[in-house]
Amino acid sequence: QLPEHSSRKRQEDELRRDVLRSVAELMASHVAVGQYGAFMTDDAAADGYYVVRWTSAPYLLEEGDRVCDGIYFNKVPGASGWYTPSTPGIKVVVRMQHVVAPDLLLEPVSASNTLPNTCAKQKARDLGAVRVSDHDHDVLMEEARRRDLLEHDELEEVESDEEAESEDEIESDMSEACDSESESE
Repeated sequence: QLPEHSSRKRQEDELRRDVLRSVAELMASHVAVGQYGAFMTDDAAADGYYVVRWTSAPYLLEEGDRVCDGIYFNKVPGASGWYTPSTPGIKVVVRMQHVVAPDLLLEPVSASNTLPNTCAKQKARDLGAVRVSDHDHDVLMEEARRRDLLEHDELEEVESDEEAESEDEIESDMSEACDSESESE
């Protein structure tokens, strides 16, 4: 690679990391204990995101990642957009840079927000079912798509760096092997 191309790529990567750190800080600033949130996932069984209820204020790990504790919510089988708290409450630690909604408003069961006939209604009600509105779902999916573009580029850079380091190690090992052979002759 040309030196200026490599330098520009490094600057772009650093800018991307700064954006992701800023996103994490912004998301963390809107988290409150007891409210709901959503974070991205590649899990094919999910809707592109997981739902949680925050159980702590965001905090910083030694590695520098800002995270927050929460309780994971399960999807209600047969009821699109409906969730219930996991039982027992599955505790999760969420990286703030993966959060797509730090203060998600979920709608409880009501006369105007009814569970579909395709699910176990009574069980879902008993577990405290709540619903992500269709509009909020669309917003979450769009934000996850945008964030995924940033994350994808970051992952490509890490993989590229690892490949370059591996190639450098191989070249170094081969060079040392050649040096050893010429010394022994």
